Amino acid sequence: METRFFRSLALPNGTYKTTAYGRLSDLDQALLRFLPAAKDLMLLDAGASSGATTLDWMSLLETRGYAPHVVLADLFITATLVSIAGGLDLLFLTEGKLAQLCLRSRCFCRPVGNWLTARGTVLRAAFSILELAWKAGLLPVRSAHPIRLVSSRLLNRTTVTCEERDLRRPVAGWRGRFHVVRAANLLNRAYFPESTLATIIRNLLDTLRPGGLLVLCRTHSDGRNHASVVQVLPQGFATVVLRLGDGSEVEELALDVAQERVAATTHDGR
Repeated sequence: METRFFRSLALPNGTYKTTAYGRLSDLDQALLRFLPAAKDLMLLDAGASSGATTLDWMSLLETRGYAPHVVLADLFITATLVSIAGGLDLLFLTEGKLAQLCLRSRCFCRPVGNWLTARGTVLRAAFSILELAWKAGLLPVRSAHPIRLVSSRLLNRTTVTCEERDLRRPVAGWRGRFHVVRAANLLNRAYFPESTLATIIRNLLDTLRPGGLLVLCRTHSDGRNHASVVQVLPQGFATVVLRLGDGSEVEELALDVAQERVAATTHDGR
């Protein structure tokens, strides 16, 4: 039921919350031999969606004796469930964007992508009108409840922090904080132009401790994971310590960004 719910959520950026349990199991297993000896790992799961694979990752690490502390970051985590007259329930995201509407238990997701049909046109109009009415305070609200768009099994864990973040912007409190940063099904050229990818990678590299690991992965349509694990050495240089499948499509870009950081640090040191 949880998986069906998240898969039904279409987001304003044109993506869906489609992360499923077990999706990154082979990557999680392969990563074990590269983890530091410290058992109290600090992890960042960037663009983690509902947190299904975050829970998988934590569970595996705990069975191996680790005590991970995880920051789950995603662009859309907070939402408000609004009920209005006539049996209409609306799920609003940050900034008043409508993700889903349900009318007498029949649910419709946000129209994204190629919805050039009569039904799509009606839905687009309905979503736009409801968003404007919500922002203007014109909806006859019967109840409104804040909810978190992550698995309830993660919300009950004291070692997990869920943060709504735009990873195109640096977070001062994350600098040099994490042993491992995982960006799975986030950094690909179908979502972002090269300049934006470089910015996000630079921000993620800045959150790593010396010797930390940046895990870049994309799951293809056949279900296979293609990943590269980049280790940032104490001197700032980066090297690929693991490839899964064909490796990440942004592996070379990550290495280039890491090299630029070293060059910039050296120049500033002069």
